Amino acid sequence: MSTLLTDVIRTARKKHTCDACQWFLNSGLGDEDLTAKEIDHLRQAEADNWQIQPGQKYIHQTGVYEGDFYTFRARQDMHAICLEYDIYEE
Repeated sequence: MSTLLTDVIRTARKKHTCDACQWFLNSGLGDEDLTAKEIDHLRQAEADNWQIQPGQKYIHQTGVYEGDFYTFRARQDMHAICLEYDIYEE
């Protein structure tokens, strides 16, 4: 059971690992599955070394999953791709 505690958009002050990028990379989806705009977002994330860069807006969520506290950080563009293709586990 998962409980979401916070869900906000923040502006990065330092580099963070993008959790959505990691989900995408582990999903097995390839360029042939994406639209041209999504491929552009993917290339930009790759150029940023799959990280959230200082100054970028990103999704910051905290919650509790099966009794463990978690923090989820994701680039907005990559998060949208993960949602579109139902990449995240339930």
